[in-house]
Amino acid sequence: MILLPLDIINKFLVITQTLEVIPTVKAMAEFLNAALHELIGVKSIYICHEGQLYTSGNEDIPHDASLCKTSSYNGGRCSIPENYGFKVINLRTLKRNYGYMIINVLNTLEYANYEPFLRNTSNVLARILENRQITEELNNAVETLHYANLSLEVDVIAAQKKAHFGTFTYESASRQSNWSLEMYKIWGIDPILEPPVYTELANYAHPDDYQCFNDDIRASLEQYTSYDLDIRIFHPDKTEKIINIIAEPILDNAGKLVKIRGSSQDITERKKMEQELKHKNDFNLLIMENIAEGLSVSHTVEKHPYVLFTVWNNRMTEITGYILEEINTIGWHNALYTDIQQQRRAIKRMEESRAGDNLVDEIWEIISKAGQKKLVSISTSTITDTNGLIHVLAVMDDITDRKKTENELIRASHVIEQSPIMVLITNTMEEIEYVNRKFTDVTGYTLNEIKGKNPVILKSDKTPDDVCEELWIIITSGRQWRGELNIMRKDGIEILVSVKALPLHDTDGDVTHYLRLCEDITDLRHLEAELRQSQKMEAVGQLAGGIAHDFNNILSTIKNYAYLLKTSFNKEDAQLVSFIDSISSSSDKAAYLTQSLLGFSRKLMLNLRPVNLITIVAGMRTLFESFVREDINVRLLMSASEIMVYADNVQLEMILINLVNNAMDSMSEGGVLTIKADITTIDNNFIESHDYGTVGDYARICVSDTGEGMDTATTERIFEPFFTTKEVGKGTGLGLATAYGIVKQHNGYINVHSEAGIGSTFTILLPLIKSSEAPVEIIKPAAMKGQGETILLAEDNDEMRNSVSQLLRNNGYKVIEAVDGADAMLKFDEHSTDIAIVLLDVIMPRANGKVVYDHIRDAGSVVKIIFLSGYSFEIVKTQDISNRLEPYIQKPVNPDVLLGKIREVLDQW
Repeated sequence: MILLPLDIINKFLVITQTLEVIPTVKAMAEFLNAALHELIGVKSIYICHEGQLYTSGNEDIPHDASLCKTSSYNGGRCSIPENYGFKVINLRTLKRNYGYMIINVLNTLEYANYEPFLRNTSNVLARILENRQITEELNNAVETLHYANLSLEVDVIAAQKKAHFGTFTYESASRQSNWSLEMYKIWGIDPILEPPVYTELANYAHPDDYQCFNDDIRASLEQYTSYDLDIRIFHPDKTEKIINIIAEPILDNAGKLVKIRGSSQDITERKKMEQELKHKNDFNLLIMENIAEGLSVSHTVEKHPYVLFTVWNNRMTEITGYILEEINTIGWHNALYTDIQQQRRAIKRMEESRAGDNLVDEIWEIISKAGQKKLVSISTSTITDTNGLIHVLAVMDDITDRKKTENELIRASHVIEQSPIMVLITNTMEEIEYVNRKFTDVTGYTLNEIKGKNPVILKSDKTPDDVCEELWIIITSGRQWRGELNIMRKDGIEILVSVKALPLHDTDGDVTHYLRLCEDITDLRHLEAELRQSQKMEAVGQLAGGIAHDFNNILSTIKNYAYLLKTSFNKEDAQLVSFIDSISSSSDKAAYLTQSLLGFSRKLMLNLRPVNLITIVAGMRTLFESFVREDINVRLLMSASEIMVYADNVQLEMILINLVNNAMDSMSEGGVLTIKADITTIDNNFIESHDYGTVGDYARICVSDTGEGMDTATTERIFEPFFTTKEVGKGTGLGLATAYGIVKQHNGYINVHSEAGIGSTFTILLPLIKSSEAPVEIIKPAAMKGQGETILLAEDNDEMRNSVSQLLRNNGYKVIEAVDGADAMLKFDEHSTDIAIVLLDVIMPRANGKVVYDHIRDAGSVVKIIFLSGYSFEIVKTQDISNRLEPYIQKPVNPDVLLGKIREVLDQW
């Protein structure tokens, strides 16, 4: 680092390009024997002689000064020693030269040693001078702008007045408003008054515009939103003005509202002019829209041997493709008729029309500019002006599409006649003019029978009158109507039809007829009703299947402990025995309720086997006679001694008991109850008339009563779960839903026919089988207790596992308990040689029954396995065990049945 003597770095002057001294260091002033402020602005030539500041080298500045002997500065009081001199450095930036730095040095050698430092110092000084000049120029610009703003403000006031345009501001902090003069005038307020408070500005608006304006004001203050709207205001002279008001919130850097800045403009006259112009445009547009044809006016001229057109509207251009100038240049006969014979014929007709033989809707074929052949209808008339010149007014209509449509309609009529949709067409007086063949096939009415009549004659009583009125109102307004109507066929049978009705227009857009497209959807609606019923059953079935598992485990636990309690005390205590029997009976009833839920949901696991329907019905005679009231006469009618079906006889008995109970309830004053069993056949005629069934022979059970009967609305819902006609507390609504589910699970059908005041008949159809298909039933020995065998019990429900384990131990078995599937596999691996049988829950945590089963079989063991589950059969099937040879027991199971099944399986070895 180079150290500079203080007398070097402290003794220099800075001068401008005009050689004026600017503030510098105090040491230089002392050297010159002057105060620092005395040097500012002094010409440097008064410090050194002019001859001692000169240009040297290629720097265009004073560079080096000779040794100064004397100085005229400060009245000659400054005496510079002879051994002192000055060095001058240019203060330059990239833009320009801003002055010079004069350095007091002893000699040239001394300057050379410190030149780098001094040059850097000069660069800093140059940038300082540059910033100083920019500041001065900016201050000058601001002052100029201030005067310009004063002038502009005057101009703005004049402009606002001319444009009826006023401005305002609202200061958020002070809540003060500032209005321009024109703002007062627009709003009709005296300028000597304070401007209205911004938040109350909406009070000046028309009542209908108040709310909108007030909402925008509030939003601008609370949500900082802008608005631009036109509102009406009342002046003090009661005149109404329309003004446009615009407002914009101004926020600071922190996002806080500073002010509202806005403007108002009186647009009353502009709105009035716009409205008048709109009326004129609408009127002109109306005229143009009503000229749907091509229009032309022509006269004969010498230049053209034939005619010259003076009028040729846009529609003529659309039809022909030629504008007025083109048709006059080419000649209408050459442009529109390329065939020479056609040209001659057209020229002749033009001459005849000028002579008074006008064309009236004559059909001509022309060629458009695009080369398209078009059919046009032409009508002409002659006009003679005041000079006696004859003009021809021609009206041309393009009927190409119309002719094409007519031809298409001819072809379409053949299609309509063969359409699978019913078609009915009326005139504008709603009189039937046409029906197609499908309409006749469905309704039975021919065209001659209903022509000229109103379609309302087809309406049934189920279709409200206001629906027909709505249809008529909609189609006469030019719109389409869609809906469904109940109509009566000629034979008196009611059907449901889907209808689409719409107006038909001619080429002019006028309504000429009304069209109805109808489709018989009676069968479709029946299928949809069956689907909805099936979906309802499925939904409740899912609920039943979901609760069955936990409920069955609870019931099994209750049954097991009741069984253990009964076998563990003195049976001579009759009262205690009665209590235990009541517990068992209640759990059986709860199990029956669970079975009912699974039955109507078709998730019950049935024990299907060949049974004789006659035997089941006959065997229940005594039961019926015991609980049916004495005022009801029970009749059993059986047409054969044997009617074989695959069925669960227990579930069939449950269905019959349920139907008999319902019949008794409907015969409050007594009557006749008939149960009939016979054989019937379902054929195609039956399926067509009943909308269900599969061809084949069926066993039929009919339960009929002579009770109160049901209306149609009730019979349509009678098989829905939880639907009941009984009073509260006398029915769950599950009986018939259960019957429906069980019959469907037997691949059968159940329906009801009933009439109010006459009675009801429930019919069950089950597929018939031959006697030869029924296997011989094997009677198995009664259950026996265990003989010390070891049983692996895998059950994740603690209560269920504990009760079953105690039951097995009390009956002579050893028990190894597993709390889940993984535990079961571990316990089996540890005791595989000791285990005689496995009781395996189907669905368990960590590993299900199938996984455990596969693990045991993969280990090479042939130990017997019994599956148990409280889930519905539908869920069990998903576990892929339903087709295995091992027995499956549905919870809840009676203890003696479980013990018997275990003994049965063990004794098979």
